[in-house]
Amino acid sequence: MPKQLLKNFAIEIQEKLDEKETPQGKIAVYQTVPFGKILSLNGKIIMSEHDGFFYHEMLAHPALFTHAYPETVAIIGSSFGTCQEVIKHSAISTIDCIDNQITLQKMLRHYFAEVYPETKDTRIQSYDLDTNQWLSQCESDRFDLIIQTSSTETAVHEDLCHYFRILKCDGLIVQPCVASLLQPQSLKLWQQSLQNAGFAHCQFLSFPQPSYPGGWRTVALAAKRPGIYRMREKRIYNRTFATRYYNFDVHKAAMALPEFMREEPDLFQ
Repeated sequence: MPKQLLKNFAIEIQEKLDEKETPQGKIAVYQTVPFGKILSLNGKIIMSEHDGFFYHEMLAHPALFTHAYPETVAIIGSSFGTCQEVIKHSAISTIDCIDNQITLQKMLRHYFAEVYPETKDTRIQSYDLDTNQWLSQCESDRFDLIIQTSSTETAVHEDLCHYFRILKCDGLIVQPCVASLLQPQSLKLWQQSLQNAGFAHCQFLSFPQPSYPGGWRTVALAAKRPGIYRMREKRIYNRTFATRYYNFDVHKAAMALPEFMREEPDLFQ
């Protein structure tokens, strides 16, 4: 079934709006029938006009409503969309955005400005640096939350160790995983990689996104120290900003493991 889902996944395209070659690969923008404008990097969808909010809200709000007192955040990779969700939290004092894909940033701002208007929030500091270069310069115990915006099948142990180092003692990291419906065993690899880097607790959050292959996304929410990590229910209900998908019940539901994940042998044992 997973292979068949991937094989049959397709999006009807009306026209190609733009295409550019970059050091990271080919970036293209298309006008599509079901999802409005989409932006892809080497054929992988990075941004979707009509359903991108699922992803950006779930990268930001569950972690920010789990940490007791989040103030400092780092967003690694394309911050467009995710940063606009993070700044809704008034308690956040600084947001470091690390991304050296300049062409990608420009195309996102140009074609998706109506979805996420550019912000001039003074809490945001942008760094046009390679992730490894930035990590080598970053001091220890600096951030309450790290959000990695790109999904990969496997983790780089050295990077995870750096993330562990620069997080404060009660820090959290959000790491997108590949489609759990298509590759459920990759979640076990991520869990092991995070534990090997020192993270004491790992929780997977699942949610829909129709434009993603399989229509299902999973992210790992890992904590630097052991303990009970719970949703801050009162803060969620008293929030002063609007969301399109995220709420208390959605957060609670995202923490439940679907049966197709529970049925995988040796998963989460």
